[in-house]
Order: sequence, then structure tokens, then C-alpha cells
Amino acid sequence: MRTPLDTLIELAQRRCDEAATALAAHLKVQGELQHRGATLGRYRSDYVLRLESAARAGIDGASL
Repeated sequence: MRTPLDTLIELAQRRCDEAATALAAHLKVQGELQHRGATLGRYRSDYVLRLESAARAGIDGASL
């Protein structure tokens, strides 16, 4: 025989499971975005270094 307390426990467990699943999905997305941000940061740094090097060596308007 199910009691109202059993129903509440089941509902709470289901919501807890759903929250854990949502958290896991958000953490995965956050990790992917952090990786993408780091990759873009490295790309930008490399670009700046190459641009500065080219400017020191002399760069014409077309190449700029």
C-alpha cells in the first residue's frame, strides 16, 4: 500500500534525478565553451605575435 509519503519521496527523487541530469548537461556545455575560449585565446595570441613580427619586418597596406 502506497502512502502519501511514498508518493512525495518518489516525486522528490524524480526531481532530484532530473536536476542532476540537467546539471551534468550544463557542466558539459560549460567545459566545451571553456575549451573553445582557450582555443580562441591561443589563436588570438598567435595572430598578434605574427602581426607584430610582420609589422617589425615591414608590412605593406595590401598585406595588412
